[in-house]
Amino acid sequence: MECDHTKFAAVILDKGLDKPLDYAVTLPVEVGSRVLVPVQKSLRKGTVIALKTSSSVPHVQPIEQVLSEESLISPQLFQLAQWMSRYYCTSLRKALKVLIPATIRKETKGKEQLFVKRLLPPQKLAKLCIDLRQKHPAQSKILDVLLKEPQGILLSKLLELAGTSRSPLTTLEKQNILSVAPLAIDRSPLEDVEFFPTKPKTLNEEQTQTLKRIQFEGFQTHLIHGVTGSGKTEIYLQAIQKARSLGRDVILLVPEIALTSQTIERLKSRFTEKVGILHHRLSDGERFDIWHSIRTGEISIVVGARSAIFSPVQNLGLIIVDEEHEASYKQTEEEPCYHARDIAIMRGKFANATVVLGSAT
Repeated sequence: MECDHTKFAAVILDKGLDKPLDYAVTLPVEVGSRVLVPVQKSLRKGTVIALKTSSSVPHVQPIEQVLSEESLISPQLFQLAQWMSRYYCTSLRKALKVLIPATIRKETKGKEQLFVKRLLPPQKLAKLCIDLRQKHPAQSKILDVLLKEPQGILLSKLLELAGTSRSPLTTLEKQNILSVAPLAIDRSPLEDVEFFPTKPKTLNEEQTQTLKRIQFEGFQTHLIHGVTGSGKTEIYLQAIQKARSLGRDVILLVPEIALTSQTIERLKSRFTEKVGILHHRLSDGERFDIWHSIRTGEISIVVGARSAIFSPVQNLGLIIVDEEHEASYKQTEEEPCYHARDIAIMRGKFANATVVLGSAT
């Protein structure tokens, strides 16, 4: 939050200038907050990168609006962005661009639907339904449906079953007979998909020794060499289990071509907790939901292609880069042109986490 001595914020714009601009702080902000600021005669979106007590600019305009109540970039991720800017000879603006996905910068909201619940006991609701049958049949039909749905029902479904408009429902809401409230819909592609649970396999001597070397006592990097089918995946799964038992979050990177249903099934069948899957085929809404679930700690295991390394996990303890030699880990289409393996190692260093690289070559 803004401290008593903070008077100015340095803001990097999403587009245009690479140089940060100073703005007066009149609203609570943090480093990493998303803001709307005046630039000439227009308003632009940007990210706060520093809070200051003074500015060299004589006439500083105030921040117009704070778009995110909390910082969207952790100190470790911001440190990573600064390193990327220096190492890859690119602007901090472009480095921040890969840390905050386009769906978040555009503020794509989570899909919401309205949910209706009854506020009266069934007996009173049934009596009221009978009383309304003659004078207000539409209201009576709505109550008929609610009597059959003790846990509540989506507004769209209720109106469809009752065959009525929103108006009689609004009347019942004003009379405190029922409530209408937003219901956030989880758009995770794995929502409601069931997986057959599996147990850890017995490791051979070489696998056991490899797993023992993977500790969580500060930053360290390991390289696991083994041909396809040698059991690297089982070591990954048991290492993830060790990290989760310590309350540490996990990022598993796989080549885009390997992000198949088989990889996902292995994770989901081993871990009952929510797993976040990130890949290029996700819709904007799915990506928005998963990204925020990771940032809030609802998701603690993330699997995805190269850009998943920038996931905003809260307590990172383990990063696994499977098939680390694969060319798909290189981003060469636009700045910053990075290699996800190198980013993984540096992120592990900043987070004091363990990094495991796997390769068949």
